[in-house]
Amino acid sequence: MVSPVGEGRRTVVVAGSLNLDLRIAVDRLPRPGETVSALRPARTEIGGKGANLAVAAGRLTADVVLLSTIGDDAGGEAAIRMLRDQPVHTRFEISRGSPTGQAVVTVDAKGENAIVVVPGANREPLTRIPDDLLVRGNLLVQQLEEPIVVVADRAEEARRSGLLVVTNASPAPEPSADLSRLLRATDVLIVNEIEATQLSAAAGTPFGARGLRALGPEVVVVTRGGAGIEAASSRGDEFVAAFRAAPIDTTGAGDACAAGIVTGLAEGLPLTDCLILGAAAGAAAVGRAGTIASFGSRDEIDQVIAQSPR
Repeated sequence: MVSPVGEGRRTVVVAGSLNLDLRIAVDRLPRPGETVSALRPARTEIGGKGANLAVAAGRLTADVVLLSTIGDDAGGEAAIRMLRDQPVHTRFEISRGSPTGQAVVTVDAKGENAIVVVPGANREPLTRIPDDLLVRGNLLVQQLEEPIVVVADRAEEARRSGLLVVTNASPAPEPSADLSRLLRATDVLIVNEIEATQLSAAAGTPFGARGLRALGPEVVVVTRGGAGIEAASSRGDEFVAAFRAAPIDTTGAGDACAAGIVTGLAEGLPLTDCLILGAAAGAAAVGRAGTIASFGSRDEIDQVIAQSPR
């Protein structure tokens, strides 16, 4: 694994999806065939796993560049306008044939959510990383809301150039040759408990972070929500307990947690400190409504770490 430790602060290159989210608050999620009324007017905000992680890491003071594809439409213009206010550098590819990605996010009174995504321009991602970002020690961070063949190609390109490759395998993919290529080119794999179960079952490996290392990553991190975070590497197993939180909205918690881990890696922190930063960022996010609106600043997350019992 390429290590940023001792090499100074590195740029986090997030190649991933960007959507415009229509967020709707309801008392409870509808059952199949049922109609429920919203509690308040719907609102539109930036979403998509790539944009979410980039914004969350930027608020944690990481130096972030977001690579995404948007449509040549009003949605793309709105995305550009909204991201101007966020601590993220952006490089957009403009699709002339597909609209900007969209998602409908329904959140109930307990903070649980149901999401429908229309990928749109996310199906036409940048296939290469810009040359000026292919700097040894930088981090390439990807999720799986883009075609996996492109995600795997970019990971291999980054690995050849000496970048630290981080894959947040969400949503969990179907088994494929491209998935195998991606995992072999991944230095740090981040998955939640459900994704870990699916990957383990598909590959026939033992469940858990240690079992998933057999697929290629040097470090595997499994986030378990309120049960904490486990990790496995060549140096052994680690576990960090969750911080206490009163859930209001869980929509962006996984992205916030991954962003905390990635920010720690970019700073060259020990793995345990990266996990702590991720756990605190995730806990802070579930305590607020919204997605990017829920991501805390570095000062806020440091206070969570200092003051919150686990």
